[in-house]
Amino acid sequence: MKKVFFTLLLTAVFSLSGAELLFEINKQGSIALVQCQMLGFSGIGLDRFVGYSFNGRDSLFWFETLKKEQLQKEFTIVLTAAVHSLPPEKKVVPLFLRPGFHNCIAIDSSGVLSYSIWYLKTDGTKGVIKIKTEKSIRIGKGRLNRIVVTAETLANDQLRARLWYNGGLVGEKTVNGKGFFKYSKNIYIGSAPKHLTGFSVLDGVIRSVQICNNVLPENEIVKLR
Repeated sequence: MKKVFFTLLLTAVFSLSGAELLFEINKQGSIALVQCQMLGFSGIGLDRFVGYSFNGRDSLFWFETLKKEQLQKEFTIVLTAAVHSLPPEKKVVPLFLRPGFHNCIAIDSSGVLSYSIWYLKTDGTKGVIKIKTEKSIRIGKGRLNRIVVTAETLANDQLRARLWYNGGLVGEKTVNGKGFFKYSKNIYIGSAPKHLTGFSVLDGVIRSVQICNNVLPENEIVKLR
């Protein structure tokens, strides 16, 4: 299988509600501010949506890491995807993944959507925030869904993660902690590194992904339906 590697020297700064857009891929296929590697990957969707199509078997799509200090304090991830079928039993599909100390948006074999992120507790040990939907999300070819996660630092050494689905808040959790991990791992979209177990490849299309270095206001997230 042929591997393609390319780098786009695009250094423009994007803005959304005053937040710097650190990372973006969109339906036109443009990639900003990152380096990209692709293996067994199609840039044109197989259905009526133009986007990044994954075949559910061997597609692999990843980006070289952002700077370590980014995604440590506050950030927002906005992802638009169509999930055609669920992964096999006991497997999850990572729509967005940074392995190691996980920062992961995933769907399991029952259709439950989850978000997990590691953080530092006040005593310096590691902890993980995990939130998930109480029931299955909509799936099926052609159903495009907007998924948003936010991670923010609150007063009094508190951290909060929130999960939004099609404009509605479906889960949140607040913990005591010093901050989120400084990630030095690559970003995987729709798949995971081959050596990791428990993951499956997305059968569907990812239309866009955005990462902002701030928490978007709730009224703006609600409009992203």
